[in-house]
Amino acid sequence: MTTPPTDASARRGVAGRSLLIIAALTAAFASGMAIAQLSAAGPEHLVVDAWRAFGLMVFAGLFALVAWRPTSYPGLMELAFAHKVGMALIGWSRLGEARDSWTALIVDGLLALALLVAYVLLGCHRAWRRPRTPQSAPAAALAGRGKSSKAAPNLQERGDSGARDDAASPGAGSSSAGSTAPGGGTSRPGAGSAGGPSGGGVDDAGRGGPQKPSR
Repeated sequence: MTTPPTDASARRGVAGRSLLIIAALTAAFASGMAIAQLSAAGPEHLVVDAWRAFGLMVFAGLFALVAWRPTSYPGLMELAFAHKVGMALIGWSRLGEARDSWTALIVDGLLALALLVAYVLLGCHRAWRRPRTPQSAPAAALAGRGKSSKAAPNLQERGDSGARDDAASPGAGSSSAGSTAPGGGTSRPGAGSAGGPSGGGVDDAGRGGPQKPSR
């Protein structure tokens, strides 16, 4: 459960996003100016000027993306900050010697400072953390049902195996079902087989019926 933002954090978020939007607009304006000057560039500088113009357009889009979702792009702010610091250092080391050295020092230095402040205000370091997806109540209920359905067959298998063990124990089946008597008859408790000593059955030449005369 996320806590609602306080007034201070909301103000920091507005300030950080405002800096990034200003940086994006500045980069977009510089890109438009550089693209407009490509027609006047000589053949020896055309490729370099085009690379710079379209690179500024890419940076404008990156700043806009970070202003939209500050903690969704790990490493993006760090790379942009390193690029601007490097350009500012190159311009500072070649002041008065290279063309546009003062422009690189001032513009890229200010952009590096704005990126650093926005990085701190928006907490962009949190983009490196893995987001935790909370499990919803229906998903938890389905997971509990799945565990119970898996446990039910296990209990049934245990009951079946126990019944088989009881049926296979000595004296469990033969004593209750009866044994096979000689001659194919089956003896049961309290009922003798045909001609058995228990006297429960009557054969063809039984005591109760007439006997055939012997030839």
